[in-house]
Amino acid sequence: MLSGEYALEQAGADIRAAEIIAYAEYPPVEIIRALRLVPDSQGKITIIQPFWNQEYIQNIPNILVYADALASADSRVVTAARNFWRQNAEV
Repeated sequence: MLSGEYALEQAGADIRAAEIIAYAEYPPVEIIRALRLVPDSQGKITIIQPFWNQEYIQNIPNILVYADALASADSRVVTAARNFWRQNAEV
């Protein structure tokens, strides 16, 4: 499950993600091995264990995509996050 900039890009925002935030149950070492990830100075991947009950919520909540993107230092990503939230706010 992907979040932040990459999720915004996939949702149609006019940005190209420089960072990927992935929420996964597996230990990061297993994911790194399975995907054969190698260090890259041009990219950044953060792997976080989901902290919500996945039995009831199977996708990343929009508010989390929004919050992860707001944490970016890139003003274009922050603008895209605000636009995303205006269109996808969960009431």
